[in-house]
Amino acid sequence: MDDLLQRVRRCEALQQPEWGDPSRLRDVQAYLRGSPALIRAGDILALRATLARVARGEALVVQCGDCAEDMDDHHAENVARKAAVLELLAGALR
Repeated sequence: MDDLLQRVRRCEALQQPEWGDPSRLRDVQAYLRGSPALIRAGDILALRATLARVARGEALVVQCGDCAEDMDDHHAENVARKAAVLELLAGALR
């Protein structure tokens, strides 16, 4: 895993925002490094297995969502509306 992290860190990060305070950026990065992982290894393995099924033509991937979500747009009504659309899509695929 450390080798993978090193390879990822060597990649150029494109389309980065202007970080106005480099010191604050370093503080936040340090905080995130010390935080628990957002995704468990088992979840990644399950996703890989599911995507392998897709590659074999045994399943489908439907990707939907906002490409650039407005952080002020995350309120219960809006989230419920988006969830309803996803439920409709899931129902149509069954």
